[in-house]
Amino acid sequence: MTEWAVWDCVQELDWQKIAIDVFKNFAGYRPIWLLSGDLGAGKTSFAKALGHWIIPEATIQSPTFSLIQEYQNNQIHFYHADLYRLNKVEDIYELGLIELMDSGKLLLIEWPEIILPIVPASAAIWLKFSYTGDPTTRLCTLYLPNEANFGQNHLNL
Repeated sequence: MTEWAVWDCVQELDWQKIAIDVFKNFAGYRPIWLLSGDLGAGKTSFAKALGHWIIPEATIQSPTFSLIQEYQNNQIHFYHADLYRLNKVEDIYELGLIELMDSGKLLLIEWPEIILPIVPASAAIWLKFSYTGDPTTRLCTLYLPNEANFGQNHLNL
């Protein structure tokens, strides 16, 4: 994986700026966004900021209990999944996650580690959210598959 960008996030408005930057650069050809990091590191804050920007009228909620939330308006259709509660990779078939990954629609996946072996590498970006030494600041690091990995079918992190 190649590190593409690193952002500091100090306030909620920073999440929206980061989300807009990522959307403008990758939404058209890398629709699977893997969001990983510790609890409270910013995954859901990022997803909410993005959702409010692309569909301002939507109420963006964490899909922790529903596992997948769907949002759409006349211009865009996207999904937000949270796999924290999944125990085995087979559970994704019941959720229809394979079909969503193949749909070409924007798909944000929190806690994606359980499905990494089946994520199509050429369609994905990986956003890692982390704490810094400053309790008011989070980091968001965006990774892309290496050019050498484009021939491979799936991510190997």
